[in-house]
Amino acid sequence: MVIKVMTWNVLYGFHKYSEDMKRPKLETERLECAKAVVEKENPDILVLTEACFAMHNSYREVLDYKREFKFPYAAYGQWQDEWGNMVLSKYPLTSEIKKAGWRAMLKTHISIDDKVLHLDVIHPAPAEIDASKIAGYHQALGPRETPYILTGDFNALSDEDKYDKKKLVKAFKEFDKFAEESVTRLLDISFIPWLRKTKLIDAMPLKERKPTIPTSLISKDKLSAMRLDYFFVDEDVDVISAKTIYNVNTEKASDHYPICMTIKI
Repeated sequence: MVIKVMTWNVLYGFHKYSEDMKRPKLETERLECAKAVVEKENPDILVLTEACFAMHNSYREVLDYKREFKFPYAAYGQWQDEWGNMVLSKYPLTSEIKKAGWRAMLKTHISIDDKVLHLDVIHPAPAEIDASKIAGYHQALGPRETPYILTGDFNALSDEDKYDKKKLVKAFKEFDKFAEESVTRLLDISFIPWLRKTKLIDAMPLKERKPTIPTSLISKDKLSAMRLDYFFVDEDVDVISAKTIYNVNTEKASDHYPICMTIKI
């Protein structure tokens, strides 16, 4: 069975965030740009991190992702008030939420014909160091059922990608008053290598390993470009192709670019 999976951090659920606002405001242009991307790519499974406002929250703001993106099935993993991760699917699914590190993991089991695809979604906190991620996710991740996909915004760098610390610090100073500390934390890389040691495979081909942040929505300066969003798969998932999607709509919809892969299970 061949299926397509897309993962996208949708920046505060397509809402405008401000510390002094009494109520977040839905940015409809961003949402419409995202819907155009999803319609064109036509994934069988759409994974959204920062899928905020998907269920009851203190702001009393609700966004019906299932209706907006036209999927018959959905699972939501709320981890704090308006914050959470979502899996939208063309196929029936069951789900559960497990504590993992500082936040929570959304675990889903998707019934596709006579098989069940096990897909987990994570979005660790930006300030959580890799060592903490390993400690927090060790129990939540295993033992794994197969075929298996781990995806989301990992807020972690890969040791197989190349980064220049000086350039990153310079770029981070534009938006982070603790730039040196933040970059040093990111470059203390251990989470992604640890995932590979658990016999998970980075599904993005080497030639397709491109930055997933920042888009032009938040910065036209690409010195801070990083790959934070991933697909990791086990040996029972046959990856046919994978890519990061760059176009006019993905520049406007979020601060992250979506990633997409076609697999056979």
